[in-house]
Amino acid sequence: MPADPAPRASSLNDSPPDGPVPHRTGAVLLIGMPGCGKSTVGRPLAERLGVPFVDPDLLIIAGEGATVLGDVSENLDRAGFLELETRYNLDVPAEPSVIAPGGSVIYCDPAMERFRTFATIVWLDVPVPALEARLGCLKERAVVMAPGATLHDVAAERRPFLEKWADLRIDADDRSPESLAAEIQERVAG
Repeated sequence: MPADPAPRASSLNDSPPDGPVPHRTGAVLLIGMPGCGKSTVGRPLAERLGVPFVDPDLLIIAGEGATVLGDVSENLDRAGFLELETRYNLDVPAEPSVIAPGGSVIYCDPAMERFRTFATIVWLDVPVPALEARLGCLKERAVVMAPGATLHDVAAERRPFLEKWADLRIDADDRSPESLAAEIQERVAG
């Protein structure tokens, strides 16, 4: 189990809920639970911002010669998968883009510290019952979770990490990708 997250020294979460969030260097990093819509929202957001869309999970799949992320993770323990995920996320260019990594990237401190230097970090928050309705096979998605853990357990474990890293929390339940992309664009670009 990862160490408890340290509280952020300063957080843009303290900004007014309806106010704009400073846009660091034109990059936006989407974080959240599996099934929250990081990739689904990331593509239209990248189009709206006129920047590339980057999915580090696809970089892992291609780099490891796999078909799905589950093929990569099935031979690795939790620590091994997180090390691999960290390595690929550290290779994401620090340039204007929308980045939608796997949900477990929040456990990868070196990658998250680096992302924090150039990206506005946006948490797409979706309640567990809605996630359960959206998700298919968790094994195929390579969800980092303890044996026997439920999605509720994973959400409870990850919430403090999501709170630690997020500059902005967006309620992403029951909303279209386009409306979420529009709100994020408005909030990060001012």
